[in-house]
Amino acid sequence: MHNVHDVLANIKAFAAKVRSGEWTGATGKKLINLIVIGIGGSYLSIEFVYEALRSHPKYKELAHGRKIRFLANVDPIDFDRAI
Repeated sequence: MHNVHDVLANIKAFAAKVRSGEWTGATGKKLINLIVIGIGGSYLSIEFVYEALRSHPKYKELAHGRKIRFLANVDPIDFDRAI
């Protein structure tokens, strides 16, 4: 359980840095467009959590101004559509 709590703490810290603008992209700008690439459960689990929380008032406000897209594979055509 210790490892699980460490991972959850790291995820929380990363999300806080993205939201605050401390974690930036290669250009130094805040991250506003996010693409999640995963296969199988790596893709579905994150999208399910996103869908479950996206209408919650607190998380809706925290995500304001950002867009997230999900790719279930690394197909070049799907990637091109996402970007």
